[in-house]
Amino acid sequence: MPGKHITHQQEAIYMKNRQIGHGQETAAAKAGVSIRSGRRIEKGVRVEKSQRQWRTRQDPFALVWETELVPLLYGEPELTGTTLWEHLDDRYPGQYPEKLLRSLQRRVKHWRATQGPGKVVMFCQSVPAGHQGVVRFYPAAHGNYDRRRAI
Repeated sequence: MPGKHITHQQEAIYMKNRQIGHGQETAAAKAGVSIRSGRRIEKGVRVEKSQRQWRTRQDPFALVWETELVPLLYGEPELTGTTLWEHLDDRYPGQYPEKLLRSLQRRVKHWRATQGPGKVVMFCQSVPAGHQGVVRFYPAAHGNYDRRRAI
């Protein structure tokens, strides 16, 4: 299929079928690759994945994350990314545009998951009928008429 990279497993299936004696077309069909890709596999030409082409940028919150935002989060862990962004916008007008809000929200979510306060965990307790409060009555033959014994 065009646009899909050939996996090592597909190469192995292709070569295994070629060694068994199948033709290029049959081996390529069994491996799920094109005949042209099969020829490339036989020649040993391997197209490696290239480096990413999209641009990356420096962390926009590097200067204020540890010094200002983390102490605020430790003080009140329920603060949202929007509230923190508004705090930054009030403190540093124009330096942190609104397009960075989603990045800050992801950063806060990651902080909560890794360093934030633990969540309260509750386990439901279910007692099946007949397992709690079982009482045995002993007959008069044991000598105690009213004696009850809980299990």
